[in-house]
Amino acid sequence: MQHSKAQEVRFGVRGGLSLSNISEINASTNARTSFHLGGVMEALYDDKIAIQPEIIFSQQGFDYAQDGVERVFKLSYVHVPVMIKYYVSKNVYVESGPQIGFLYSAELNTTVDGEQMDIDIKEGMRSNDLGLNVGLGFQVKKHLNLTARYCYGLTNVVDRLPHEKFKNRIFQVSVGYFF
Repeated sequence: MQHSKAQEVRFGVRGGLSLSNISEINASTNARTSFHLGGVMEALYDDKIAIQPEIIFSQQGFDYAQDGVERVFKLSYVHVPVMIKYYVSKNVYVESGPQIGFLYSAELNTTVDGEQMDIDIKEGMRSNDLGLNVGLGFQVKKHLNLTARYCYGLTNVVDRLPHEKFKNRIFQVSVGYFF
């Protein structure tokens, strides 16, 4: 029986642009543009398959207007995805994997007749969020890569409104650098 062993382990950082929104809400929402940044580790097996755990700080949320009131939900998470990468060629890979997010902060900015109120809503939010990721990446150079990833949230992120189902939807474009 042949055992797989890691041929190469490398560490790096990744960060970039996030476009996030929410699903299953009874209002028309707009995506929030923000950023994500964190550390990664890649363990490459058999020149084709890699496991890549990450720790990523991600700002996300959404906004909507209803009855003359503008609301902006600003959510910050620490995400821990574990991606399985398959190198289709030397420079192209597809990836997929689960992620758990831990809520760092949650704020609601409400504007009524030009007057703005900021409310900390973390207490009413679920403290964790589960999601599934899929992505496509390009190894530009030995140390530099570009990735596009979509995260499909599985859990209701609002704890105190059981009749509302707010599930995160996140599209990320990242630049990564391995040391």
